[in-house]
Amino acid sequence: MPLALQYPSLYNIVQRKKNYVATILNSVPLNIQFRRSLVWERWNAWLHLVRRLMDVQLSDQADKIS
Repeated sequence: MPLALQYPSLYNIVQRKKNYVATILNSVPLNIQFRRSLVWERWNAWLHLVRRLMDVQLSDQADKIS
């Protein structure tokens, strides 16, 4: 399921909706900007998403189901 559907409260306030996850993850600090502050539920959603993505390893190989 796309992250936009899993985290709609974050997707609705992100400034650049067309960025790829790889573009954001390949920068330190993460290259993402929101139109509003991340407070309460949005902050919790952001922490949850970042924790999930910490272990993701991206590659240039074709996608496959595992």
